[in-house]
Amino acid sequence: MTNDAARYMFSTAMTENMTETNQEKPESVVDHLFDLAEAWAAYGLKVSKVTLKRAARALDKTARVLDTIAQRLEKKTQPGTPEEQPAA
Repeated sequence: MTNDAARYMFSTAMTENMTETNQEKPESVVDHLFDLAEAWAAYGLKVSKVTLKRAARALDKTARVLDTIAQRLEKKTQPGTPEEQPAA
């Protein structure tokens, strides 16, 4: 994820949280800090979700490549293939 994308996701999470917060004015500094912590938690969860999705795609691609290699190796080691027959 680029820094710009991360900043956008954070600002979106903060804006959503601040909109909700503006509707309910914090009564104290503790309430405001709690709201800020919630915004950071929401941001962290969103970034984690994106990261996990990317990791899953990368693992899926790797699994496909490994499967392709395994299939090619199986074809080469099957008896009767031209590579394994002795030269006359």
